[in-house]
Amino acid sequence: VEVTRKVNGWKDTRHHMAHLNMIHPTDVPRFRQFKVVANFQPLFFGPHGYNMDLVMPRIGPERFQYLFSIRSILDNGAIVAAGSDWPVTTLNPIEAIEVAITRGLQGAKNGPFENPQQRINLESIIAAYTINGAYVNYEEQNSGSIEEGKWADFIVLDKNLFEIPAYMIHKTKVLLTVMEGQEVYRAEDWNYK
Repeated sequence: VEVTRKVNGWKDTRHHMAHLNMIHPTDVPRFRQFKVVANFQPLFFGPHGYNMDLVMPRIGPERFQYLFSIRSILDNGAIVAAGSDWPVTTLNPIEAIEVAITRGLQGAKNGPFENPQQRINLESIIAAYTINGAYVNYEEQNSGSIEEGKWADFIVLDKNLFEIPAYMIHKTKVLLTVMEGQEVYRAEDWNYK
């Protein structure tokens, strides 16, 4: 990306890198420097068997701390987007939001946690899934936030994520999904009009 910026100039190309498992600390500021969006798949952030049993023994504890460095990227001022890596993982961002905040397995109140120094707050991970995802796709003027003049893309949840413990977020259910002002999903047991 650095070379392309030098050769082609600073156009609004919105390069992004996905599947950012390992980021060396010297590369962290380069995301902001070269305007590269860091596109993470947060469901992988937890201390599940793959990371703990396969990755950790092979790379060692020093390099393991660089695994999924989302907080470092945010602290350096780069844009972070988030995705699911479907069909490898679930399409449900609610589960991944919890893991991004806790760095634990779903529902884990007391750990274990993976690289807890890389936890991020709820506002940051919601932005990664909404307005920053729209930005990557050149759609931030139309989507990604609820504002006058934008498409009416939104969901209604059965819980306020800001009012429940982070380790319970995965239990949240979508009640309604609206895309471009049209209802595309409604939970069978939800009758609000």
